Amino acid sequence: MNTHDVPMILFTVVTQMCVGAFLVLGTAHVGAAIRGRENSVVERTSRPVLYAIGPAMVFGLFVSMFHMGYPAHTLNVLRHPQTSWLSREIMFGSGFALLGFVFAMLSWFKRPAFAIQRVLAVVTAIVGIGLLVCESMIYYSLVTVPAWHSWWVPFSFTATTIILGTLSVACALMITAMVRHRHETAVPSAREKHPKTTGWWSRHVTEEIRAINAPTDDQEWDLSLTVTKWCSIGAAVVSVALMVGYPLYTSQLASGGPVAHQASNTFSGGIYATRLILLGAIALMLGSFVYRGALHTPREHPHSLGWLLITTLIITFAGEIVGRALHYWSLVRIGI
Repeated sequence: MNTHDVPMILFTVVTQMCVGAFLVLGTAHVGAAIRGRENSVVERTSRPVLYAIGPAMVFGLFVSMFHMGYPAHTLNVLRHPQTSWLSREIMFGSGFALLGFVFAMLSWFKRPAFAIQRVLAVVTAIVGIGLLVCESMIYYSLVTVPAWHSWWVPFSFTATTIILGTLSVACALMITAMVRHRHETAVPSAREKHPKTTGWWSRHVTEEIRAINAPTDDQEWDLSLTVTKWCSIGAAVVSVALMVGYPLYTSQLASGGPVAHQASNTFSGGIYATRLILLGAIALMLGSFVYRGALHTPREHPHSLGWLLITTLIITFAGEIVGRALHYWSLVRIGI
């Protein structure tokens, strides 16, 4: 691996996190509907998380352009969508970002019927899954690279999507609760009335921000904790699955041909050990601390759980960067 791979490391990890977060939000909406929770409670709980996905996705797409040497060269990638997984990746990535932006704007203005928003959400989720498939197939389709032409690529990419998606949603929910709690407990002088704004856009933005920052009620807090509990379980299980999968994958490489055996040497030494240690730490933090915190944290004191989730997300993101670096480092071609 070299610095030329850094843009693709960031692009794949960040975009998979965004896709995972959107899918987790959709799953949370479905689960809340099955349990009969009020739609207004679900919307106010999840909307701030939705608004955070867009900037992260744009960042990932922007960084990926530097992998081409010159950002304008990205347009050349779009010429062969019929045969190129890279072209499909850019198309699905741009489509996911665009559809996500439209969905966020419709949620912001609350203009169309709820059924239309649900249809758009399903389409956006499908495009996001398509992006994940394209990212996996770019590497899996290279039969001359044994380390990439393996079940491990789609498995590890999906694992990153689930782990970072669940943790980013849980983290965003707690950050939202922390911000709302700060506004709720602010001294009267800090809650002075804002001056009246002129113009429809200014009024709408101001009103929406005030609505988002309004205190979290008991129903919203209960939903946030429920989502956090399930997110911690899902991320912990997938982290353990990765820890089990790594030895299986490396042993498969080691028992292959000379090139595959050479690639297996990548998964040894300090960097590989760091990856496994971080996965173990993540599983421990999620199973022992985050889950227990989600069981007992009261609405009036969200900060301890919030900072725990922020720390866990930072460690997890670092671990996924290390894991993706190992992925690119294992590039050894047959016959070259």
